[in-house]
Amino acid sequence: MAAVKPSLRLGNVIARLEWALKYKDWTIEDWEKGSDESSIWIGANPRRQWVVRPQGQRLNPRYVKKSFKSAQVKVMVWGCFTDKRLGPLIVCEEGGIGADEYEDILCDGLFSLIDDLLGPPEEPEMVRVATHDTYLFMQDNAPCHKAREILDFLEENQVPIMVWPPQSPDLNPIENRWTAFKDAFHKRFTELFNHPSRL
Repeated sequence: MAAVKPSLRLGNVIARLEWALKYKDWTIEDWEKGSDESSIWIGANPRRQWVVRPQGQRLNPRYVKKSFKSAQVKVMVWGCFTDKRLGPLIVCEEGGIGADEYEDILCDGLFSLIDDLLGPPEEPEMVRVATHDTYLFMQDNAPCHKAREILDFLEENQVPIMVWPPQSPDLNPIENRWTAFKDAFHKRFTELFNHPSRL
């Protein structure tokens, strides 16, 4: 069967190639930063579940991963990190994130991390100086990230951003962190939910 991929206009193909050539020589250290939102389904195992089952037993409850329509609770969180440290994890308000909510998240989350990173050095005789390439903020092309007021807000606060090409695959390194976070969250939830104190 043919692989399913987005249909790209020539302009988007050129933009993606230019982006790839611009960042092809980045090191691991260059990529060790990012920010994004992610949804967590409370009580749902985020991993694919593999089973070995006899032929004709695909729908046998013993071999099925259970889903629960009405009982699921979804929480949206935002996080950021650098190679040096994790930023804060912010639980978002219900109902999605618009530009206004995202600006508040950036003030509470991103700016507090930048302040920590650029704070006074531990040794009094040292001076810490930030230049235009001290950090590069990565966010994807979500509508609230690309809103004019957000781009203006980041520019006013001298936060340089990585410009992702249109229809680009999500290469933000935080996606790997979300996988590990969801695994740990589900494990902890399961432990607490099954704790003897709940019986």
